[in-house]
Amino acid sequence: GVNIRHVPLAEIRLQVSVVWQESWVFPGTLWENLVMNQDVSKHEVQRIVEVCQMKDLVAGLPDGYETKLGAGGMVLSAGQRQLLSIARALIRKTPILLLDEATANIDLVSESQLLESLLYECRDRITIITTHRAAPAMLTDWVFACRRGHLEDITAQLRAPLPLSRVGANSNVTDERVRALLHEQADVFENHAASGV
Repeated sequence: GVNIRHVPLAEIRLQVSVVWQESWVFPGTLWENLVMNQDVSKHEVQRIVEVCQMKDLVAGLPDGYETKLGAGGMVLSAGQRQLLSIARALIRKTPILLLDEATANIDLVSESQLLESLLYECRDRITIITTHRAAPAMLTDWVFACRRGHLEDITAQLRAPLPLSRVGANSNVTDERVRALLHEQADVFENHAASGV
């Protein structure tokens, strides 16, 4: 292995795509915002758009991919801007993808569907998700919580079955487990749970 301190920053940036909670949309068309001057086929862009559940969005824009998005992408909602940023990151095809609260502005039903297709798309790359929400954490291989400046592996706690006395007849065990962990260890998700796939 190579100590990362000896790798030029420009080289590291070529290996990592980052999607922030606040998404950037650049002046230009939807197409230009997606491909960012990369050599990528229309078929591949359309495939990624489907993975990111943006097909209806593209169809609803007046000029489809050629729609001018305006300053800051104001023609798009916050959730749509996040989807655009995720699609842009996937199109880059970097070996590492970092999603920092990247689904915070997306409704829970859409988030769940998006995350499942997104994580399948990223099955051959390292994906790191930072989140306060349970849905993204539950789809990952490992879950870490930041406590007092240290990362703690809480995967086993999150995945452990609940005692029957704690699960109601109509409860979803997964949601109940998350609620129990949050109640018993309030700082688990409050201090940014970092989840890695």
